[in-house]
Amino acid sequence: MMNKTKELALQIGANIRRERLRRDLSQEQLADRATMSAQYLSLLENGVRMGSIHTYISIANVFVIPLCELLCKTKNAACSYECGIPIWVHSCTQHEWHVLGATLHAMRDKI
Repeated sequence: MMNKTKELALQIGANIRRERLRRDLSQEQLADRATMSAQYLSLLENGVRMGSIHTYISIANVFVIPLCELLCKTKNAACSYECGIPIWVHSCTQHEWHVLGATLHAMRDKI
């Protein structure tokens, strides 16, 4: 059976690729807009690497979609039930929890 983190990385990568192709963007174009290298984006799309929450927020912002839509298994999934976020968050380090909390707090203040 596939490791849950690897499974999640593959699913998120497929979501990124689907959205990128739907918008007729090259990897280079998306990478440039999301301020990362095309090589790193390729690793994300192929599920070789798992990005940080900051990386996924940058990509979702380029697509102008909610972060949940990028991270969920199904396009209209309710994040708290069908999304891989609980699996992904469960494996966070103490530092990543701190960064995630600070990011969510900052986002809440902007709304």
